[in-house]
Amino acid sequence: MRQAGFWEFGLDRAIRETVRATPAPPRPAAFGRLARLSYGSGSGKVVVGLALMLCLPLAAIEFWGSLSDPGHLVIAFPSAAFTALLLIAPALPARRAAQAVHRGVIAEASVLEARHAEQGIGTAAGRWRVSHPSGGFDESFAVDGPVAADLRAGDRVRVLIDPYRHEGLFLLSRDETEAPSFD
Repeated sequence: MRQAGFWEFGLDRAIRETVRATPAPPRPAAFGRLARLSYGSGSGKVVVGLALMLCLPLAAIEFWGSLSDPGHLVIAFPSAAFTALLLIAPALPARRAAQAVHRGVIAEASVLEARHAEQGIGTAAGRWRVSHPSGGFDESFAVDGPVAADLRAGDRVRVLIDPYRHEGLFLLSRDETEAPSFD
């Protein structure tokens, strides 16, 4: 499971609130709301600002220069494509979050091993064993944000999993004291 991006783009709280309000899938997945959160987050603003302040002017200058020298198109087209990529980048985690919210099933998992990064708010990577009605499975994970800061081997966590592909989608909570009641 690769959850990186949800916390940076401000989506983790919205995912938890939606799952808490509607525990069983399919849930209403408001992509528009998640996209607004993603673009409004600090990371979203930085990415869009970079596109608008640096990449877009470069592309415009190079297209303008191509009027007199077609050689400028060598830089104009890649810079325009990179600008477009940066402008849609904050929508990508919002799309992944909307899919996870819509189809994710709540399951319990036991952390088998966890490694933490030295920098940042909290990044953990490792393996966990997910209990699933159609059979448990082990999976690698990489999660970030405050929930991941103290994740240790032996911890019980609640996760959203894809019911069809048996893969984790999102870490909901670290232990029962943080977990909403879904029973």
